[in-house]
Amino acid sequence: MRDLLSRHRSCSPDEVAAFRRYQLQHSHLARVVVPLLDEGRLLTVATVDGTVAIGSLKTFFGNIGRARCRDVMGADRFRVAEAAALLNSPAFSSDADVSLMRQRVSECVRRFEQPGSNPQVIVVDSANDCLIADGNKTAIAAFLFASSMSSGFQLPVFYLTAPDRVIPWII
Repeated sequence: MRDLLSRHRSCSPDEVAAFRRYQLQHSHLARVVVPLLDEGRLLTVATVDGTVAIGSLKTFFGNIGRARCRDVMGADRFRVAEAAALLNSPAFSSDADVSLMRQRVSECVRRFEQPGSNPQVIVVDSANDCLIADGNKTAIAAFLFASSMSSGFQLPVFYLTAPDRVIPWII
């Protein structure tokens, strides 16, 4: 997945501080991300170019409603394009959790259509995995939005590296 990100730019100390504040106030994964920042791990802003690359990003989701990725895709976690397809799958149309996620992703797509859209997608690259730690629904919305555009769409992401650290991601 690392090869899907390009044009890395190191974050300034002010950007790292703002990112840390955002994590503490808005992210359910602050307990993972903030300690990495406090250790001085490298935080960059990178770009994911186009629908195919965005769709290939690995999500945090091992399950979406009743759909277990291991059963549906044979992998531990859904890729963005797989999750987007599942949201519209007739097999899961009556699943309340899938319906709720579909609604939330649709709200995110509408935000992408607004001027000044500022998506927050955080990719964490650790010794045991490289995945979207936060902003998974936003990434799915970006994929759907990019799919509807005639020209290339670029998704900015925060990229936090901890190559020597094993993170016990839940599935």
